[in-house]
Amino acid sequence: EPKVTVDPAPSLLILHEPSAYFLNDQIQCPSTLSSYLLLVAHARAITEYFSSQESNPARSTSLLVFDSRLEQLKLPLFRVPSELAFDAQQERDNNPRPEAVLSTAKRYFDMVGTFQGQ
Repeated sequence: EPKVTVDPAPSLLILHEPSAYFLNDQIQCPSTLSSYLLLVAHARAITEYFSSQESNPARSTSLLVFDSRLEQLKLPLFRVPSELAFDAQQERDNNPRPEAVLSTAKRYFDMVGTFQGQ
C-alpha cells in the first residue's frame, strides 16, 4: 500500500480546475453531481486530517478550489442504468436532467465566489 509522508503538513491545499476532469470525454463512466462534490469533500477531509495533526491551531490547513468552469458545469444527479430495462422511448424520457454544480456547491461549502474578467 503506497504511503506519503508530509512533514510539516501544508498550510494550503489547492484544487485547480477539478471540472476539467468531469468535462473530459475520455472517461468511460459518466460523472454525477455527487462525483464532483465527493472529490471536493475528500480534499476537505485531507485538510481536516492535516489540521488535526497540528498542535498549533494557527497552522491549520485550508482548502482552496479554483474552478473557472464551475458556473457552466452541469452534471446529472444520478447515472442512467447500464442495462436497458425500459423501452427506447421511455429511456429518452427518463434521462437524468443536468443540475448546476455551482448552486449545489453554495449549499455545502463555507464560501463560493465567482469572478468576472473585463
